[in-house]
Amino acid sequence: MNSSEVENLYLKSLAPSTKNINLTSGGSGTLNLDWNDVKGHTGNYRVYRGTSSDFYVNISSDTPIYDGTTSGYSDTSLVSGQNYCYRVLSRSINGRGNMSDDFCGNAP
Repeated sequence: MNSSEVENLYLKSLAPSTKNINLTSGGSGTLNLDWNDVKGHTGNYRVYRGTSSDFYVNISSDTPIYDGTTSGYSDTSLVSGQNYCYRVLSRSINGRGNMSDDFCGNAP
């Protein structure tokens, strides 16, 4: 395995898997996001929001709605009945990481 393949495997290990991400109702206008900590994770998580699946995120210029170290976030002040989609970026202390697939739900 060459160094590029090793780096790619390392980066893939940082991203949370969509099967470990839960989106639940937190009451009117609130969706709760929860995901399992990534094994060996030493950096932060960033959450990005869109209103349709497969939305594009530019991690260089788009501002996350959450940037922190805990594996969960409550998105409040949402429009009831509106569809919201999220992606989670798991970053290491050197700033590298991978984006999860998108996951969507309607705000209660």
